[in-house]
Amino acid sequence: MAIKFSRLGSALVAFLVLAPLVSSAGQALAQNMTDYDYTMPDWLQKSSSLWTDGKITGSEFIASFRYAIQHGMFHLRPVEQRGFMITLTPGSNLVQAGQPANCQDMNFPKVNWSGCDFTGVNMANSDLHGANLTGISLAGATVENSYLINSDLENANLDYAGLRSADLASANLHNARLVGILGQYLNLRFADLSGANLTGAYMTGSSLNWATLKNATLAGADLDHSEFVAADMSGLDARLANFQDSYMTGVNFEGAHAQGANFQSADMSNSNMTLAVLSGAHMKNAGLGNAVLKNADLSFADLAGADLGGTDLTGANLTGADMTGAILGGATLHCTGNPVCG
Repeated sequence: MAIKFSRLGSALVAFLVLAPLVSSAGQALAQNMTDYDYTMPDWLQKSSSLWTDGKITGSEFIASFRYAIQHGMFHLRPVEQRGFMITLTPGSNLVQAGQPANCQDMNFPKVNWSGCDFTGVNMANSDLHGANLTGISLAGATVENSYLINSDLENANLDYAGLRSADLASANLHNARLVGILGQYLNLRFADLSGANLTGAYMTGSSLNWATLKNATLAGADLDHSEFVAADMSGLDARLANFQDSYMTGVNFEGAHAQGANFQSADMSNSNMTLAVLSGAHMKNAGLGNAVLKNADLSFADLAGADLGGTDLTGANLTGADMTGAILGGATLHCTGNPVCG
């Protein structure tokens, strides 16, 4: 494709020549560069002028341009879509050869990127609310501060993605993979995370109020100071997860497995924890007032100083549990294995 220097500038012409050699994303985006504007560092613009004036060689300029692309310093943005910016970074596979045609959809925000492989792409600050992202791979991608309300991410792969402060309220993440994500301050209110795998996720300070986490996996995840008001966490695998100081009132924790998990100072009052497995859990000073713990396994749990006022412990196993200083007023203590049981 022949493009005059006066139309797009010498630096952009260099991009058309060089980008296919550096990134598969560049090859696809170069098909119609008039649909994009671009930003680059001042030093690269100066190099462009020096090359145009013949003061440096083409190989010298290409070397500097290659460096800018490989280090994410050359940014492209659709001219009519200012709400979305793609940053070319090492490992970017945006619009990789052989992908379905829908992967070139730029009708933001409600793009159809179902089944696309965008592994490692930088999509920070993007507006993708309501987008079809089913089965997408965003493994290792940067999606920080992005707006993904009502987006469909069913069966998506976001393993080890950067999701800090992303807004995923009411998003569909059914059976999605979010292993090891960096997702502090995530908004997942009303989101569907049923069957999702969040093993080892770092999600401190996140909000999951009214979210569905039925049969999800949070093993080893860090959710310190997070909110789960009225969330459905039934059947959850939360072994060794950290919920310290979290607000979890009214959650459905029925049948959940949380062996060795940390609930220290968490508020789980009015929660349904029937048949929950909490053996060895750290629940010191936790708020469990009026919770239902029927037939729960609390063996060897640390409940020192916990508020169990009005709690139903019928059939619960408290063998070896530390109940030192626990508040038990009004509790139903038809439990087993502990001196407090009647």
